[in-house]
Amino acid sequence: MSCQEVINKLYFYLDGEVLTPQERREIEEHLDQCLKCNKYYQFEEKFWSFFRTSSLDFPLPESLMNRVETVFTNL
Repeated sequence: MSCQEVINKLYFYLDGEVLTPQERREIEEHLDQCLKCNKYYQFEEKFWSFFRTSSLDFPLPESLMNRVETVFTNL
């Protein structure tokens, strides 16, 4: 599986959704071998874990979301 394929399926992987057992194994194998994708995965996992467990009572500022999106695209 290529880096782009892993990135495209990473949110499904993190959420445990819609992936076949074979796709999950391929993603895990790729993450074991690719430092860049593994770093991206670690960041995403921590980021989404924080937001799933936080109770935000206010909307996030658009400027913050833009900065986060910029970080993701530059990994």
